[in-house]
Amino acid sequence: MLLELFVVRDNATRWNSSYLSIHRALKLKSRIKAFLDDNQDDLQADTLTEAEWQQLADMEIVLAPFQSWTKRLEGHAKDGAYGSIWEAMPALESLIKHLDEMKKVYTQRTHPELAASINLAWSKLDEYYIKLDHSPAYAAALLLHPQFRLQHFKNNWKGSLLKYLRPMQDACRQLYESTYQSQSLEIEEEEEETDFAQRAINQLLPKQVRDEYKTYIEGDRILKTPDNLFEWWNGQSHVPSVRQMAFDLLSIPATSCECERVFSGAKKTISDYRGRLGADIIEALECDGAWLRAKV
Repeated sequence: MLLELFVVRDNATRWNSSYLSIHRALKLKSRIKAFLDDNQDDLQADTLTEAEWQQLADMEIVLAPFQSWTKRLEGHAKDGAYGSIWEAMPALESLIKHLDEMKKVYTQRTHPELAASINLAWSKLDEYYIKLDHSPAYAAALLLHPQFRLQHFKNNWKGSLLKYLRPMQDACRQLYESTYQSQSLEIEEEEEETDFAQRAINQLLPKQVRDEYKTYIEGDRILKTPDNLFEWWNGQSHVPSVRQMAFDLLSIPATSCECERVFSGAKKTISDYRGRLGADIIEALECDGAWLRAKV
């Protein structure tokens, strides 16, 4: 899965760089045109026509959502958003939908070159989206966001996507049962309380949840986005096994940005004068530094 994250990150960086270059050029259009006009004899054909400026404007429209998602997913996700794995699936779905709309605007008849690029980008995103099936972590992370849960998939996976709904549910359930399901969920028979009043009170008390996973994913979705997703989950003590699963999965970064930050930080730690540092010490130093920056 980490290799896939690096591939996605690499392409997203290129898309983002292309957008920023075009965005800056359009922002400075008047100055660039003035420079081209003043140096027309030297530049000759190396200038931009008005039609080419319009092509750049069209490309900016196509690439704008890519830049927006790239900026969001390269965050630290310290509050459970802006860089968390649960955002990977909505990002790809959003971009595929965006390109579907762009296909209708920029057709082979009106914009043949841009239309070809849009089709290629769509194919690449579809390839990435299929790769999400290789690990249930992506769908499970979205299930574990209280604003989405299972109802999100039932509402959005329709038509051609409907056939993937049951396999996704089975894969996420298997991940929970194989790794997180508590072995002490069986409710033991309690001795019959002889005192009538105490027995009545006991019947009113909340009971142990028999199926934590089903109770959570089929529960009502919350409307307000939690300020801190981890703090929200910390309060869900009635489903401890699912809570631990949420802590583990939602801590996974959406892209390789966090890994690359660690590499950059370690490069400063392991200087020419500290060549004998052991792996355990380097790990401890990097963890301490990350915790200090996150103010944990």
